[in-house]
Parts: sequence; structure tokens; C-alpha cells
Amino acid sequence: MRSKLILSAGLAALLLGSTGCNSLRYASDEELWTKSDEHFDAGRHDDAIPYYDEIVRRNESEARALLRRAISEEREGEIQAALRDYAKAGALGDSRAYLYRANLNIQTGALGEAEGDLGHLANTSLAGRDQVIQLTLVGTLRLSQGQHAMAAQSLSRAVELG
Repeated sequence: MRSKLILSAGLAALLLGSTGCNSLRYASDEELWTKSDEHFDAGRHDDAIPYYDEIVRRNESEARALLRRAISEEREGEIQAALRDYAKAGALGDSRAYLYRANLNIQTGALGEAEGDLGHLANTSLAGRDQVIQLTLVGTLRLSQGQHAMAAQSLSRAVELG
């Protein structure tokens, strides 16, 4: 009888744990941001992703959470998920997301995709570091495409600015 009771209690605890009683759904927005950023800043990207998942579940237009989740996914090797989230964040107006996406596409050899990502930034006025990154990516892309003169122009401009 006692062993049945202990077994039942253990089973109940297991079921409650797996149904999400300790779920992030019950955390405040502030708690989610604090913990996600804490994990992200410490390089624990796999631990940050569930927090960003919950933030995005609550607000699909949260570009910052999408961008940080994409960076985390990329660092965890989840390339397709990262590309999707970079695109979503970019579409929501975070131009840096297109820079990250272009870089990832160049790294994986998807040069046409990288061209498109950089094309999204054509009418965007990037400044400072973001402009240097954009020019560096354009130069890297042109180099990968065998367009050496154009690569040199972009990379020289990036050096002048940066």
C-alpha cells in the first residue's frame, strides 16, 4: 500500500513536471527578458532559446527576441531556424538581421540568398559599425563570386569607414 502511494506520488510529480507547471508561460515579460539575456550574454545560447521562444509566442512582432533567438540558433548549429528568424526580424524592421543572415548565407555558400539579404538593405541608411559590416559583407560576397575589382572597392570603403 505504501509503495503504491509513493509510486503514485512520483508518477503525479512526473506528469505535473512534464505538463509545464514550471513552464515559462507563467513568467512575467520582465523575467523572460532578464533570464534570456542573462543566458545569451553568458554564451548559454541553448538555454536562452526557450525564453526567446516564449517571448515570440506572446508577441510575434518582437524583432529583438527574433534576432537574439536567431543568433542563438546559429551558434547552436540550427542553421535553417536561424535563417527563418533572421528573415522575420529583418521584415519587422531590424536591419541588422539582414546583415547576420547575409553573413550566414555567405558562410554556407548560398550566395544568391546573401545577395537578396543585402538587397533588402539597399535603401536603408546604415551608419557606423553597421555600414562597415555591410560593406565588408558586400566585399566578401563579391570575392566569393569572383568579382575581385568590386570586392576591392567595397572592402577599401569599409576600411576607410572603420
